Amino acid sequence: MAAEMAVPDKAELLALIAGLRARLTESALRDLRARGERLRKSRQSHVYTEAGQALRPRFERLGQLAGSYAFTRPERLFDPHKDRLSRLQERMGESVRLCLSGAENRFGQAAIKLEALSPLATLARGYSICVDGLGRVLVESSQVSAGDTISVSLSKGGLSCVVKELK
Repeated sequence: MAAEMAVPDKAELLALIAGLRARLTESALRDLRARGERLRKSRQSHVYTEAGQALRPRFERLGQLAGSYAFTRPERLFDPHKDRLSRLQERMGESVRLCLSGAENRFGQAAIKLEALSPLATLARGYSICVDGLGRVLVESSQVSAGDTISVSLSKGGLSCVVKELK
């Protein structure tokens, strides 16, 4: 008796399966009917029935654009700007030349200043550079004593001298 209560009856199982089959069939048919209705409505839609008419203005506009000046001779779009570009190139070249000329002038002036400050230019004006035996430049007589040997650099050549007296 307990086994009969725990295990479902065959007839009950068959009834359950039949009920589930009926529900599944009904659900599938309902889904098919809904999809059929959507298909019927979409076939009646103006997008489906009048697609050519809806796209015709766009195709006409595309044809107009394809035959337009910009598409047949695109290089001609630049013609009005060529003169301006040429003038701008000339102005740019002139600006570069002016900048270079100014830089050359500044460079020349700096070279003249450097030449004037050069020790060789000082020697060329009649001055000399005297150094003691250790190679130190002499700027005052107290740096040497009588009898010391000093070297004198001139514009052309040099001298080795002995100090006789300090003044």
